[in-house]
Amino acid sequence: MQIRFKLDLKDIVEYTKYHNDNSPTIIKIIKKFIISFSLLSILFFFTLGYAFHPFYYLLCILFPIFIFIWSPGAYRRILEKNTRKMYSEGQNKVSVGEIELAIEDEGIKVKYEHGESKVMWTGIEKIVSIENYSFIYLNSVDAFIIPEKSIIDGDYNFFIQELTQKYNNK
Repeated sequence: MQIRFKLDLKDIVEYTKYHNDNSPTIIKIIKKFIISFSLLSILFFFTLGYAFHPFYYLLCILFPIFIFIWSPGAYRRILEKNTRKMYSEGQNKVSVGEIELAIEDEGIKVKYEHGESKVMWTGIEKIVSIENYSFIYLNSVDAFIIPEKSIIDGDYNFFIQELTQKYNNK
């Protein structure tokens, strides 16, 4: 059973956004940033001597709420921009382009336009499927990205079903 697809920068950006939205470590970092920034803003207004001005109390309430609402979206925009920048620095011959994945008894065989590799079933950490994508995690950060809309050859749903079944029965 195999599948062939074309991976582009848009797919890598989508994976990066998904991973960052679901990574416990990244979620903790963002929460710490929001809390720290909010507390620093309160301290800043206090040290300016506005502590007893009625406007200060309003700022102390509204500014942390604004930061809480604004920060996640801003973080995602910055993340997307930086991901695009990093991938535009090189040719990325293995990261983007046509990729073929084949399910074998021992694992998954991967063929790129410029080489091939093999990953044993024990080398796969987890398989995640979301709308339009499936991710085969090799560790807590790296994954094979399978974009449903970019399939050139093969049946996406059947491939993911077979892949998941083989992985679960490893």
